[in-house]
Amino acid sequence: MKWHTKMVIRKAFALLIAVLLTILAIILFISSIKEEHTSGIFLFVFLSLFMAIITYSTFKQLLETIDNENASKSIDFFSEFKNVTPYPSHNELLSAFYLQKNAPLYQDDKIIITNEFLAKQKEGKIFIIDGILDVVSFTQKANGIITYVSLIFLYYDGKRYEIKYRRPLGISNMQEKANNVNSAATIIATKSINFRKYPSYRLMER
Repeated sequence: MKWHTKMVIRKAFALLIAVLLTILAIILFISSIKEEHTSGIFLFVFLSLFMAIITYSTFKQLLETIDNENASKSIDFFSEFKNVTPYPSHNELLSAFYLQKNAPLYQDDKIIITNEFLAKQKEGKIFIIDGILDVVSFTQKANGIITYVSLIFLYYDGKRYEIKYRRPLGISNMQEKANNVNSAATIIATKSINFRKYPSYRLMER
């Protein structure tokens, strides 16, 4: 799955950075011993141990991600999801969506959620609810202020999608937006029969 491959690459890169920082901390520790900087020795001992823990944690995460990728390959997606889209053509799918559009379960300026669909309003892209394998809401803060809110979901086409609500200029109630997006994620999770059905297809992070 494309998403798994990207995650493995990201984790491998994070591990590489952690290893390099650990090596740097050890070099600084050795240097402080040679120069007999007592305060520096304690500082770099702590830094070396801290980076070693980070490196070990990152290594474990990489192994888990690789395991998830291998587990995902054992799933026959063609047979598992052949009935996700019961509509023979895109036009029939559109017709079904427009019938449900007038009675949405959730709607804002970016998305519409119905019993069977999630649609991006401006792009006109329609997703089948049952094709969503995992969904989370994410709130980004800076100095205690919400800068943006995201609805993130993993789709059965192998891609991770993110719908981002940025903080507009002027006064805005971003906490209310965060609550609304969290409600949207809950609706999707409730409606999709495949939500977190497959352990190797879960959004563990952004």
